[in-house]
Amino acid sequence: MEEPLLYLLPAVEWGVSDVEGLGQSPREFKVLAAKVLSAALVATALLCLAMPGVEGSWCLFGAKAALFFAFFSEFVRGFLHFFWPYSSHLVFSGMADNINARHHRAELALIAMITHQFGAANLLLGSMYAEPLLFPNPHNSSLVFALGITLAVRVVQNYQM
Repeated sequence: MEEPLLYLLPAVEWGVSDVEGLGQSPREFKVLAAKVLSAALVATALLCLAMPGVEGSWCLFGAKAALFFAFFSEFVRGFLHFFWPYSSHLVFSGMADNINARHHRAELALIAMITHQFGAANLLLGSMYAEPLLFPNPHNSSLVFALGITLAVRVVQNYQM
């Protein structure tokens, strides 16, 4: 008997109806990595084209470079988790196998739902990083805000793990 939860959360990812079979081929990892990295590189290239030139000191250049790298990193995570929530745990991390959830479709669906939400948050955070780069202000307040919030969150995150 099918679990009622699966009617609400179908275990389907971009036309793949047998998500339990994901990650069985070594080639899948390379193909998925290429998809995710190419999507993030296209987004980063668009940011480069839209971004005004960097003017100011080396410190300002370094701060903008840090935000640029953070943008790329968040978009890599965001694209993976938002568009391929099942594959991120069945192909990339192997977490679904580590917790023995591969053959439990309801567990996979719940993990994918949470992963999808984290992907949306990653894409929004990456967009927050792009804002000071696309729309600089003379006082660099949005740049300082983005770096300050990131530092605070990453320090707490580092001590929790």
